[in-house]
Amino acid sequence: MIVKNSIGTRLAAGFGILIVVFAFSGWLTLSRMNFTNNRMKEIVDRRVAAIEDVHSMREASFDGQLAVLKMFLVRDESELPQLLSANAAGKQRVTEIGKHLEGLLQSGVETTLFEQIRAVRAPFNDSSTKAKQLLAEGRRYEAISEVFDTTLPRMEKYNQMWERLEAHEKDLLRQSVAESEASYANTRMLVLLMFVLVVAAGVVFSVLVTRSITSPIARVLKRAESVAGGDLEYTEERYAKPGSCWPR
Repeated sequence: MIVKNSIGTRLAAGFGILIVVFAFSGWLTLSRMNFTNNRMKEIVDRRVAAIEDVHSMREASFDGQLAVLKMFLVRDESELPQLLSANAAGKQRVTEIGKHLEGLLQSGVETTLFEQIRAVRAPFNDSSTKAKQLLAEGRRYEAISEVFDTTLPRMEKYNQMWERLEAHEKDLLRQSVAESEASYANTRMLVLLMFVLVVAAGVVFSVLVTRSITSPIARVLKRAESVAGGDLEYTEERYAKPGSCWPR
């Protein structure tokens, strides 16, 4: 009964420890993969949102610029209010999207480019406003001269700055995707390594538990063989060892 209870206790303890180790390893693995996935999603989503904002701002800016240029082509002055309204709407949209985009920018290069765009936009808007005022005052030729000599060169520089920011955001997106893929690959290797270590630990632990169970049985069999062979001097004191489950 003592041997039976000892074996049962060891088996229960051994399998209990293995179950705890496997459960902990599984939880740790899932937590690590979930963290990596959430981090990758957050970075990529932010980069994609920034690129979409830049693209939307370029479209809104283009609509406003187009409305300004059309003012110098129309012959019917009744169309001017509509073009002025389109220009104002484009500027308002650029301002609103710009506030959202500014909250997405993180690196020093991003914020520097954005501040440069703001610095270039101010003189471009001033020149555009001046041309519209000249046109409203009936000084059409002076307005056209202002557009070709000042507004268009500043507009080109303004658009180039937006192109630089958009290109930089796309580079950051590609870099973020590459870093996320590398992180995911490292996590996968870590998972495989943990699985191998857990299996190896389970094998070693099973061997140790098996030896602790079979050693007393082997001694009993050896005693039985010795007694059956006529060695009556082979007593429990001779085969019992410290820590054995057998009484001395």
